[in-house]
Amino acid sequence: MLWYKAWREIRWRGLIPLAVIIYALVQIPLAVRANPHQSARGPLTVLPIFWLVVPVMMGGSGVKTEPVFQPIKGMEGSMYFTLALPVSRFRLLAVRAGFGMLVTAAILLPCAFAAGMLPQLSGYAGPENGLRYAATVLLCSSGFFGLSTLLSTVLDQIWQVWGGMAAIFLSQWLVATAGLPKAFNVFQAMGNASPLVAPSLPWDTICVSLGLGAAFFLAALKVVQMREY
Repeated sequence: MLWYKAWREIRWRGLIPLAVIIYALVQIPLAVRANPHQSARGPLTVLPIFWLVVPVMMGGSGVKTEPVFQPIKGMEGSMYFTLALPVSRFRLLAVRAGFGMLVTAAILLPCAFAAGMLPQLSGYAGPENGLRYAATVLLCSSGFFGLSTLLSTVLDQIWQVWGGMAAIFLSQWLVATAGLPKAFNVFQAMGNASPLVAPSLPWDTICVSLGLGAAFFLAALKVVQMREY
């Protein structure tokens, strides 16, 4: 029942970011063909923004029940049925977050692999390179997925998405102006320091992203266990 409800509520959320990513990937070779002297650094600087939209959208709805494509304020009617199911709130949150991560992987992995195969982005594009880039994109997005999951426990659906998008641009501004350590720069790890350019995976950034994702999930769990709905 939990998995079925998660599927019913999140299945259409990925259509918009998927369509945007596919459009961006189609435009890259067309833009390079129109301007052969264009550097790959331009697309690689912009692509991380598209990648991070997916975990923000797929972060789930915490333990709440929300209609798809229908912004609401407060609690949706069937939420009380969801909370009345004979399962712990930890299991409910874990199933929703787990299903959201599965959908995130289903979108990011093939799209990032396709990007890694584009010769316009890498002079040595190939299947192995595409797999390494896809793994980097998925792992580096885990921090924003955890943040979106946390936001879903305290904000309505529409504000969860806006809050996640604001966090993306705030993070980009901080790494550009505040001199944060390199390990916090997921944009560079998925861009000009990614396996499409560098010889190895950005393990420092991957570890930081996984750590932040786990911390945000634990914070979300604490919220849903203490909150009275």
